[in-house]
Amino acid sequence: MKKKLLALFLAVIILLSFSACIIDNNNTETTDNTTNTTTNAITETTEMAETTEAIETIALSPTLELVANGISQCVIVRPYDASDDSTVGKAATAIYTQLNKIVTDNGIKITTDYLTSDQEYDPDTLEILVGLTGYAESQNVISKIGYGDYIVAAEGNKIVVGAWVDDAVEKAAFDLISHIISIQDETLKEITFDRSTVLTGTYNSVLNLIPAYENGTLESTYDCGNNSTMAIISDTTVDSFNAYAVKLQNFGFEFYTNNIMASNLYATYTSSKFVLNIIYTEYDKITRIIIEAQSQTALPGLESENTYTKVKDSTITMAGLDYGATTSSSGSTSYQNGICLIVRLENNTFIVYDGGFNREHDSLQIYNILQEQSGTSRPVIAAWIFSHAHGDHMGAFLNFSNTYSSLVKVEKFILNRPSSNVGSASDEGYSWSTVYQAMNKFSGAEIIKAHPGQVFYLCNATVKILYTLELYAPKDLTYFNTSSLALSVEVNGFKMMWLGDVSEDANSIMCKAYGDYLESDLTTVSHHGYFGGTTQLYTYIKPTYVLWPMGAIHYESYKSQSRNSYFFASNTTVKKLFVAKGYITTLPLPYTGTGEIIT
Repeated sequence: MKKKLLALFLAVIILLSFSACIIDNNNTETTDNTTNTTTNAITETTEMAETTEAIETIALSPTLELVANGISQCVIVRPYDASDDSTVGKAATAIYTQLNKIVTDNGIKITTDYLTSDQEYDPDTLEILVGLTGYAESQNVISKIGYGDYIVAAEGNKIVVGAWVDDAVEKAAFDLISHIISIQDETLKEITFDRSTVLTGTYNSVLNLIPAYENGTLESTYDCGNNSTMAIISDTTVDSFNAYAVKLQNFGFEFYTNNIMASNLYATYTSSKFVLNIIYTEYDKITRIIIEAQSQTALPGLESENTYTKVKDSTITMAGLDYGATTSSSGSTSYQNGICLIVRLENNTFIVYDGGFNREHDSLQIYNILQEQSGTSRPVIAAWIFSHAHGDHMGAFLNFSNTYSSLVKVEKFILNRPSSNVGSASDEGYSWSTVYQAMNKFSGAEIIKAHPGQVFYLCNATVKILYTLELYAPKDLTYFNTSSLALSVEVNGFKMMWLGDVSEDANSIMCKAYGDYLESDLTTVSHHGYFGGTTQLYTYIKPTYVLWPMGAIHYESYKSQSRNSYFFASNTTVKKLFVAKGYITTLPLPYTGTGEIIT
C-alpha cells in the first residue's frame, strides 16, 4: 500500500511540474541474427503514454533480481500447449539450466500459463515468460515486433522471451542466456537484470515484409520450399481478409488478381521484388499468407491477356502404361502405375500433365503424341503441369528433357515441390535441383510455383489449382502423396478433375474446403486406385466419365478395393470408365460419350 501511495504522490508531482516526459528511443536497431541492448525501447508514442510510462518506471525498481544470494527469485512460464519436447519447451528448459548454475537451493520452477479456477494471475510475481503465453505482458511485447523478429524485454515484473515463430523463440532464449552469463555474479550468486535491457534480433527477414494481420492469430509459419514462406493466421473472417487486402495496398503492395472458389477467397499482390498470395478457407477460418521472391516464380497470366485463334478441335489423351501390351489381359507387371495426360488446345498448343517413368518409352510416347496431334515439326506446350515429384509422374519429363528439349517449345512449367525440411517424407521424389536443371533446358520457359486459388487461362482451357501441400500445413509431411497437386481443368465447358496421387488427408481437406464445387464431368482416379482416393471425394465429384491411370494387371487386382467402390456402385454417376492399360486413349472435348479413339 505504501508503494502505491508513494507512486501516486510522485505521479502528481510529475504531472504538476512537467508538461511532457520525452524518452529517447532512437537507438533501437533490428538486424538479421543480431542482438542489441537498448534502453526504454518499448514505449508508446503519445505524450500521455510517455508520462504514464515514466510513472511506472519510477514506481518499479530499475532492476529485476532473478537470483539473490543463490536463491531463485523468479519463475519460468511457458504456454500450456507447449510440451517439454517442443521448441518453446526446450527454450524454457535451457533458461532454467543456465539459472540453475547459480542457484543453490534448487528453487527455480518451470510452470505454464494455465490457471485453475481457484488460481489468480499475479502481476507482481517475477516471471520469465517464454513464448507467446496467455499473459498480457507477452502479447504487449510481441505485438511490437515483426513476424520474423524476436525479443527479450521487461514488461512490469515479467521478462518476455518472445517471437511470433517458435524457432525464433529459441533464438531469443539463447540471447537471454548469453546476457545472463555476461551479468551474473558467480561470487555473490546473483543475477540482476536491468529493466531497461532489450535484446532483439531477426530470425526471418522475409517474414518481416508481411504486414501484421489484424483480428486473427498467427499460429505458425511454414517453409513452402523454393524460398517461399507462409504465415498461417487462425480465427479469421471474410471481413478481416478483405480488410487485410486493403492494408496490403496501403503498405505498397499492388493488386494483381483475385478469385473465389466455393466459399474460399484468394488474392495475389506484388511489390517490386515479391509476390504475396493470400488464401482464406471458410471451413477452418484460416488465412494463409505466402510470400516469395518474384525471381523465383512467374505469375499466372490474366484472363484479359488470353487471346488466340482456333485452328484445331480440343482433345484429351491418356497415354498407356502396359509397355508392349495389345490386350487387356497382358502387360508388364513392373510398370503398372504413372500418369500422362495431354490436352490439345484450340490454338494447337498443349497442356501436358505429369508423364510417367524415367524411360525412353515414356518420353518417346509423349513426343509422338504431340507431333502427331499438332502436325508440326516443333510442337508447343502451353503448360507442363507436375502433380508431384515421384518417379512415375515426373520421371518421363526428366528423360524427355535430355532428348527433346530442342524439338519442342515449353511456355511454362507449373509445380509445387515442397521444402525438404517439412517432414520425414519431404525428401522423397526428385530434388528441386534435378527438376530445375531439366526445366532450364527449355529456353524461355516460365517456371511458376503453384498455390491454391491460382487460375491459369490457357487458350480455351481454364486451370484452377485447388490443393497443394500448403492447405495441409503446418502438419508434418509424413506421406509424400499428400504433397500432390489437385486441379480442375475446364475446356469448352467440360470440367475435369485431375487428382494426381492426392492422399486421404488431402481428399478430406478438399471435401471440407470445396464440397459440391468439386462436381465435374470427368475425373482421374487418385493414386491409380491404390491408397488415396475416397468414396466421399468421388461422391462430391459425381463424374460421368473416369480416366483410370493403371496397367491391366493391377487394375484387375485393385478395382474391387472399397476406395474404388463408387465407380461400380448401383447408384454411380459413372457412364464410361477408361483404364490406361497398354492403350493410347483420346477423347474429343467436350466429351459426350462418343467419339473416343483407342489405339
